[in-house]
Amino acid sequence: MISVFHVRNSNYPGGIETTLLGWFRAIDPSRFNMRLFVFRERGNIHERSVRLMAENGVQSDFLPWGHMRNLPGAVHALVKEIRAENHVIVHSHDARSDVVALLAARLTGAPVIASNHAWHAVGFKRRIMEYVRGKLLPLVDLVLNVSEDTHQETVRRGVPQIKSMPLYSGIDLLPFERIMDRDAVRTGLGLGADEFVASNVARLWPEKAQDALIEAVSLLGQAGRPMKLLIVGDGPLEASLRKQAIALGVESSVVFLGFRSDYADIMNASDAFVFPSSAEGTPMVLYGAMAMRLPIIASTVAGNAEILANNDTALLVPPANALALRDALQQLIDNPVLGRRLGEQAYAVVHERYSVDKTVRNLEAIYERFFVHGRGRPTKGRRT
Repeated sequence: MISVFHVRNSNYPGGIETTLLGWFRAIDPSRFNMRLFVFRERGNIHERSVRLMAENGVQSDFLPWGHMRNLPGAVHALVKEIRAENHVIVHSHDARSDVVALLAARLTGAPVIASNHAWHAVGFKRRIMEYVRGKLLPLVDLVLNVSEDTHQETVRRGVPQIKSMPLYSGIDLLPFERIMDRDAVRTGLGLGADEFVASNVARLWPEKAQDALIEAVSLLGQAGRPMKLLIVGDGPLEASLRKQAIALGVESSVVFLGFRSDYADIMNASDAFVFPSSAEGTPMVLYGAMAMRLPIIASTVAGNAEILANNDTALLVPPANALALRDALQQLIDNPVLGRRLGEQAYAVVHERYSVDKTVRNLEAIYERFFVHGRGRPTKGRRT
């Protein structure tokens, strides 16, 4: 049996956690032992992700970090776990995890795979982390990129073509078949039966462009097309976005719901899903919207435009563009037949091409390649 140790700096539950939940569910347990290692953060900011994973059947192991950081301690803990088993692959999901995984691999001989979920640094700290990751990724055995666009950027940044490949994350479709009744959710949220409601599920970070979406709601109101916008997620921009809604006079039309583990129920209560971000890999939440037959408005960045086709499975608009968002929302408000057509076609595509089961069969073949074809080696008891 092959053990796969996923390492994740999980201080905000998002698309990567959704990906991992699907992978853990779909993997063949008779051939693979999947474990999740997360860093024990200062202020316990990791606990929300750990709780979400546990509620969905995935328990986390902890690597030390904390107030003084603790790179040696994290590496030592991971090395100890690797040496306790025979065939281990370490699979990292972010820059910090890459560092710890690579150091532990050098000490044990374990192969390292890195998942690259996006290139889109915003802000000085994240640009630094992205620069660091660009230097680390050529050192791993294989980089899995969430889209063709991300793969090409990874190669451009110096990872050899032979060590990089695209692999769409895939979506676990089961949670979207177990959603609450639409009318019950709308009633609970205080939404009128005839109101047009759009939802956005994302962190409140600059690249998610919720400010453009709030402006679009204001523009629609001025054009006599009132609507409700549900923003699901939290982050450092919440206060400024609330101030923007008040300044534009749409504070009653824009509802900030914060982080919600029941986001699928909220999406199901919506008439459209809107994702105007200025940078992405391939957002897992778009797969979810497709699985719920929701008409989607999305920006044309990276993986969005790979999995969605304009006027076929979505309405695609320029990133962070309030005027384009207004026009696309108005189309859906005025033409519900269009919305139903987009939703049905998106549903068919996500089932045909992007189910997690299809992705995980490819992932299993990748994992086995490291041992069946001699690229990996037993790690138990290895010393350097």
